[in-house]
Amino acid sequence: MIEVPNSAIPAALKAGKGTIGVLTEPMITQGIRNGLWGEPFFNVPKELGPYAYSAINVRLDSIQKQPEVVKGFVKGMVKALKFLYANPEQSAEIAKKQFPTMAVEDLKATLDRSFADQLWSKDGMISRQAWATGSAVVRDAGILKTDVKYDEIIDMSFVESIRASL
Repeated sequence: MIEVPNSAIPAALKAGKGTIGVLTEPMITQGIRNGLWGEPFFNVPKELGPYAYSAINVRLDSIQKQPEVVKGFVKGMVKALKFLYANPEQSAEIAKKQFPTMAVEDLKATLDRSFADQLWSKDGMISRQAWATGSAVVRDAGILKTDVKYDEIIDMSFVESIRASL
């Protein structure tokens, strides 16, 4: 196993320095287009179960001292997720504004795979199963040394209250 920056993985594989690379979009599709590799063979949610790929963490003191700010932020995130899934083409247009130098085909590949692999929650919720999977991954890797229970680290009360109002 060699460890190289993500940007060097295609070159390392092309040079025969490895046979497997861990990549994200748009590099996955770029490698497929260039004949470096085929479609990915490992998908975390399909192999391990529900998984929270991305989450926004809010400090406890922010929740305690500024609950209305946190509620507004969470409301914006939930609305954005709903919009993203309901309007994938418009989402791509917005993403293009945020990533103006990214090739359109790479941007589309990134969004398409993100939807297909369910990288983002559709409603802002992180399920108990998703935490259990994520916790097991980081504990098995030795990154997290102790068991942290869902209720000790995840508070879905803001999302739950907002979902009811949308």
